[in-house]
Amino acid sequence: MPSGVQLASVAAAAVSSLVAAAVTAQDVRTQFEKELIGAPAYSIDGTQIGEVEALEFDGSGEIEEVRVVRMQRLGLGGQTITLSRGQFLTLRGAVVIELTAPEIFELPAEPR
Repeated sequence: MPSGVQLASVAAAAVSSLVAAAVTAQDVRTQFEKELIGAPAYSIDGTQIGEVEALEFDGSGEIEEVRVVRMQRLGLGGQTITLSRGQFLTLRGAVVIELTAPEIFELPAEPR
C-alpha cells in the first residue's frame, strides 16, 4: 500500500498535469486565433470567399466552428456564415471550406 507521501506526490503530479494541459489548450486557442482571425477563407475549388471573423472551441481546445464573413457576389459588403467541424480545414494562415464557391453562396447567412 502506498504511503501518504507517495499518494500526495501522485496527486500533485496529476494536478500539475491538468494545469499544464489547461495552459497548453489555452495557448493553442490563442495561437489559432492569432493565426486565423482575419485570414482568408477559400472554397475547395480555390476561390477566395471571404475572411475568418471568429472561432469557437470545444472543451478540448479543438476548433468547433468557424465564422466567415462571406463577400457578396459583386464584392460589396459581406454576410456572416457559420461552418461546423467537418465543413472546413484549417491551414497555416487560411481556412478551406469543403464546399465549392457556388455551394458556399447558397448557405444561409446569419441575420445582422
